[in-house]
Amino acid sequence: MKATGGQFIIPLNFPKPYDVEDPYDARHVSLEEMKHWELAPSNPGFLEQSQIVFALTTDGLKKKSEFLERICVKR
Repeated sequence: MKATGGQFIIPLNFPKPYDVEDPYDARHVSLEEMKHWELAPSNPGFLEQSQIVFALTTDGLKKKSEFLERICVKR
């Protein structure tokens, strides 16, 4: 992505956690879906570390008030 010199707009509508408590239901969640759920919130951080220019958007959020909640680091 860095080699393109492009600038990116990153949505904050990260996937919701999957209910995998029941092993039968868990079989229907692919590894790809689980990895997307796990890594999506880290994408802005990876872009920042790589010094790639990006902007965050509220597009796709059900409530615009979730914006700050999605970008704040919880410690």
